[in-house]
Amino acid sequence: MSSDHTVIEVKDLQFAWPQQTPLFDHFNFTIQVNQKTYIAGPSGSGKSTLLNLLAGVLDAPHGEIWVNGHAFHQLSGPQRDQIRGEEMGFIFQQFNLIPYLSTLENILLPLNLFPKRKAAALKDFASIKEAGMYLMTRLSLPFSIVDQPSHQLSVGQQQRVAAARAFIGNPQIVIADEPCSALDWENQSHFMQLFLELGESQKTNLLMVSHDERLAPFFNQRIDLPKRGIDQ
Repeated sequence: MSSDHTVIEVKDLQFAWPQQTPLFDHFNFTIQVNQKTYIAGPSGSGKSTLLNLLAGVLDAPHGEIWVNGHAFHQLSGPQRDQIRGEEMGFIFQQFNLIPYLSTLENILLPLNLFPKRKAAALKDFASIKEAGMYLMTRLSLPFSIVDQPSHQLSVGQQQRVAAARAFIGNPQIVIADEPCSALDWENQSHFMQLFLELGESQKTNLLMVSHDERLAPFFNQRIDLPKRGIDQ
């Protein structure tokens, strides 16, 4: 890792799906601590593939991927899984909430799975429930839905529950994959304001992938992916 101020570094990354044109060919970029990074690219440019590489879900066959000082390209799958759960939060395009769990149970899920995240929450709050309720307040979620199953929530509420789950326990990095695609522009703008304010208050490194150019001005760093192959 070249600097203590670097949170993600990709060096000479090469990746191709079998019998496909390479998505990344000697690809390099660096994300510094406390940057808000927007990754842009058309369909087929490898946005989702890149997120899976940065999260350690996919192996990088050639090149280096450093995340929070961890050499993901040298670690096993289980080692990357542990680091991802402890140090990274994710907001997925489809939100990936567990439908039979309540709003609060979905938000608290990372704390129940990863002791490091739970310990971080309990540094700031008397209980994990208090930590979850705090994030509900920050993300304008009404307490009336605390015990409501997630499948009964509106799309906008599901999105903000997913954001609370991503931020709880103060992960160093929060990655959002097209989190606004199901919302109209007014709700997108409102969510982006909440997302960025929460990231700033928790000193979280924010990374968002989107094809919606209207979101780009919310960020202070931009990474463009060239169009190659078929997005996975």
